[in-house]
Amino acid sequence: MAPTLRSIEAKISDGEPVGPEEVRWLAESLRALVGPDPDPDDEPTPEELAAEFGLGSSPSPDMLEYLREFVRDRRAQEAADASE
Repeated sequence: MAPTLRSIEAKISDGEPVGPEEVRWLAESLRALVGPDPDPDDEPTPEELAAEFGLGSSPSPDMLEYLREFVRDRRAQEAADASE
């Protein structure tokens, strides 16, 4: 029998272990909803962020991290929109 969200939830609430087939099914279901994991090699560089957002010559590390997260979220949303 193919796993379902309900069967996985029942196992977890009963304290039973979840098997590899169920984990695989859950991962595939999540990927179908949110798209593939982002490519870690596709992180924007500080120079790319500075150019895209018009930052000065020495933006703060906090600003760069905020913009990196913004770009990651934007790319994930674009990928999700494209898959619809």
